[in-house]
Amino acid sequence: MTKREFVLDGHNMKTLEEFYDEAQKILCPTFKHFGRNWDAFNDILRGGFGAFELGEEILLKVKYKNYIKKHLGEHFLKDFTEIVELNKNVELLWL
Repeated sequence: MTKREFVLDGHNMKTLEEFYDEAQKILCPTFKHFGRNWDAFNDILRGGFGAFELGEEILLKVKYKNYIKKHLGEHFLKDFTEIVELNKNVELLWL
C-alpha cells in the first residue's frame, strides 16, 4: 500500500507561528483547534484530525531545510525531527 504524502514548504515557515500555520494547512486543514505547541504537533502527526486516519502511515516531505534552519534555527530542526521520529507512522523526507 502506498503511503499518502504531505509536503510542508519551508518557504512558508520564517517564524514559529508560520510553521504551525503550514502544519495545520497541510496536516489538518479542517481541524480548527490545533494548539500552537510541540505537544499539539505530535498529536496531529498521530492522525485522526481530518487529513489522515489515526495511526495511518504517511510520508512527510519537508522542502527547503536550509531556509528553515536560517529562519528558525538548528534547535527548531532538532526538536522538529525528534517529534516526527516519535511517531512510527510517519516517514520523514527532507527535500
